Amino acid sequence: MKRSTTHEAAPSRPNKVARIFDRVVATALGLVFVVYAWSKFSGNQFMHFEIYDRVVDVHSVTLVWYFFGYSKTYAMFLACGELVAGLLVLIPWTARIGYPLYFMIAANITVVDWSFGLPPQATWLATSLLVGSFYLLVRESRAYLRLLGS
Repeated sequence: MKRSTTHEAAPSRPNKVARIFDRVVATALGLVFVVYAWSKFSGNQFMHFEIYDRVVDVHSVTLVWYFFGYSKTYAMFLACGELVAGLLVLIPWTARIGYPLYFMIAANITVVDWSFGLPPQATWLATSLLVGSFYLLVRESRAYLRLLGS
């Protein structure tokens, strides 16, 4: 009697070049968020200041910076999120946990930048971070689907 065996296809592993590229992208993204966090922890970003003009006369970028700098607690909350996401992405063993967190924070930064007319350099950097984190999410989509049982 002939026995047939079926083998499930093993999950494909990315080749070495793809793995190196993914790690370079993750490292770059992680370092940017660690720097972002440091700028908030050190008080160089989101500083509190007063606005004496009428709101309609204040540029939207100034209003955004005023809002974010109004509460030190809020600034530290954002810094902690960026630091945790950045560190998780930097460490290969925790990167899969960090990618979704990073993506959500990068999406928020990108929407704020595009919505309130921040300088093009900042807006394009934020957009690049969002695209890079989306790329890493897609690269790990099989792992996330396995986790969800699909």
